[in-house]
Amino acid sequence: MLNLQVPVNIKGVAFVPQSNGTKVITVSAHRHVRLYDTALKKRPIYSVEPHDRALSCVCVASDGKRAVVGDVAGNVTMLDVETGRAIGNFKGHAGSVRDVVFHTSENMVATVSLDRNVRLFNAGTRQLIRKIYTKQRLNCVALTSEPYEAAVVAKVTQALLKRRTSFKPCILGGGKRRQTNIPGS
Repeated sequence: MLNLQVPVNIKGVAFVPQSNGTKVITVSAHRHVRLYDTALKKRPIYSVEPHDRALSCVCVASDGKRAVVGDVAGNVTMLDVETGRAIGNFKGHAGSVRDVVFHTSENMVATVSLDRNVRLFNAGTRQLIRKIYTKQRLNCVALTSEPYEAAVVAKVTQALLKRRTSFKPCILGGGKRRQTNIPGS
């Protein structure tokens, strides 16, 4: 109506595989999921609002056909990359979803939320496979090549970082905790 631009406050960016680095998906604090193709034009190809809350993270599957977005209310939705339409939701989160990630070879999605749980889902059925409670508030998750294990890299609260306390990330899986030596930690 007034031709005013929608404010942009990007919270997550993911490159679409199999697109030669020209397609990018972004999520914003203003609830927008946007697909850009730099080979075609500078404006987004589409802009959709899958949730009614601010979006916090995005990840695209290795085939480039599906994307998963999370928001600050604990909603996680799988989207079709080409159309932007919702495929389905992942249930069980409480609190802001901080990170989502697809496994590169298995059909799995891992999520981390402020309820201090790492959740592993079957990407096809969106059913919960495993829930792992951690003692720290996590900000990101990475999947290993081993099935059903998540390598969790946790950032400690700002107070702990300011005090420069020593922190050793752990690899969780199979009910065991193993300390890892990560350079710079």
